[in-house]
Amino acid sequence: MSEPLSMVLGESKRMGKLTEQSLTLARADSNQEEIVLKPITLEEVIREVVLKFKPLAEFKGQVLELRMESGLDIMGDRERLHQPLVILVDNSMKFTPDKGTIRVLAHRTGHYVEIVVEDTGCGIEPEDLPHIFDRFYRGDKARNRSSGGTGLGLAIAQWIAAKHGGDLTAASIPGLGTTMTLRLAARQKK
Repeated sequence: MSEPLSMVLGESKRMGKLTEQSLTLARADSNQEEIVLKPITLEEVIREVVLKFKPLAEFKGQVLELRMESGLDIMGDRERLHQPLVILVDNSMKFTPDKGTIRVLAHRTGHYVEIVVEDTGCGIEPEDLPHIFDRFYRGDKARNRSSGGTGLGLAIAQWIAAKHGGDLTAASIPGLGTTMTLRLAARQKK
């Protein structure tokens, strides 16, 4: 494929993603985006996402590890929960150098299920950290348009977490990596 054609195709994919993500947030803002909560076991969703990214990790020489407890049951929307997991793993892989490591850890903590995605990537500068969930925000020069991002992924992931009775938080040390923690309300055992 010629370079100009490749550039047009890449830009077309980016614009399609931007349109889709903008529509999701617009519907969420107007309470038109439906979340259907049903009993689900998160292990299946988490494993599916990690398996999807395994070949890319291997291609880049990255280590993609998965460690999770069993019995991670919640009331959730399976399709919607797939999104933040993809966003978090994809971001970690984009900003972790070849031969780096991405870990996906999942466990129950009190009334919550926590899914932690940690990486050995470039990290996020302290002044940028409070803004990473803002729509279209990209403070780090490494997180530019060529990385394929729209600046909406983390805002969508945070909205989905909130709709599931949880939250999404970030901790980072520049040059050492980032840890994203997705907390979701656990289904209470009777």
